[in-house]
Formats: sequence, structure tokens, C-alpha cells
Amino acid sequence: MNQIPKLLLVDDVPTNIQVLAEFLGDEYELYFATNGLQALDIAAREHPDLVLLDVRMPGMDGFGVAEAMKADPALKLIPLIFVTASDCKDDEVRGLRLGGADFITKPFNPMLVALRVANHIDLKRQRDLLADQSVLLQHALDQVKTLSGLLPMCAWCRKVRDENGYWKPIEVYLRERTDASISHGICPPCRQKMADELYTDQEGTLGD
Repeated sequence: MNQIPKLLLVDDVPTNIQVLAEFLGDEYELYFATNGLQALDIAAREHPDLVLLDVRMPGMDGFGVAEAMKADPALKLIPLIFVTASDCKDDEVRGLRLGGADFITKPFNPMLVALRVANHIDLKRQRDLLADQSVLLQHALDQVKTLSGLLPMCAWCRKVRDENGYWKPIEVYLRERTDASISHGICPPCRQKMADELYTDQEGTLGD
């Protein structure tokens, strides 16, 4: 089941937050902050999927919030969209250098904001999916590494010795270290050998 994406809206002017909430609230779970420190506290607690971050705020501004988030391993991957009433290119360059994903200018164009938010949410979902797949792949590689190297096996009973010195059936050893399930069967060469031995035994019986 897909969870509703979380958005954190950060602006020192409540009216701006209200405007954004009016055309984003139906699609996302919204959180609000009116200053930088409050934004960092909510981000650390809720781990939003995206932050819309006002550049100009008293005290800690949007750039300060971005620097703090990017310095925090738990928050640095959360995408940031800077929101500004200025068309200053220096601000845009600084924001992008700090790891911002995009810029939105005031006054808001609702359709443009909604599209940009949706695009960055989709990008984050794809990135999270790739990260999950990477974890699964690493788990599989770890299992392969566990089975690599010299594996002591008894030449008589075919049990193997684990890293703790215990001898176990090969089925048990594999089941404990991989997701594989062992089924038993007879391979074609063994099947033929069994048939030949049975035929030989029957011939011997008939000859008696």
C-alpha cells in the first residue's frame, strides 16, 4: 500500500503557507514551519519526502536550513525546493550548490508548483526503490560471500563443518545461510546406475 507523501512547507509568512496548502493539501500530508529551527525539528521527526523552503527568513534562513540538513546523514537525502520572491541568480546558484533540487518563485503559479512537486516526489520514489533494490542485492552478495572459500565436507557422510566447528547436513547448512530450499531427487546418471544395479541383481536372482 502506497503511503501519502509528506511535504514540509517552510515560510515565515503564514499566508504563503496557506496558499501552498490550498492546492497541495489534497495530494500530500502537509507539515508547516515558520522558522528554520522549527523546520529542522519537524524534518528530523517526520522525515518528509520533500521540503518547500523559503529562502528569506529571519534568524536561520533557507540556506542555513539547507546546510544543516545536508550535514545530517539522516536528512541529507531529502529533496529541497527553494521558494523565493527574488529573481536573484546568485541565490539560485547558491541554493543549487547547497543541494537544492529546484527553485519556485513568488507569487505562486499553482499548476507549475504542483507539477514540480509531483516530479520531485516521483524522482524520490524511484531513488528509494533503487536504494531498496541495492540493499536486497547486497544481502544476496553477502550470502554468496558466506558460501565462498573452502567448505570442509566429510567424504563419508557428506556433512559440512560450519564456522563454529559443528558438522551439519549440507541441506541444513545452506538453509541457514541462504533463502534456498533443498528438495531431493535422483539425477539421470544415478537413476541409470540404480537401474543397471537393479537389473544386475534381478539377473543374479534368476540365475539362482
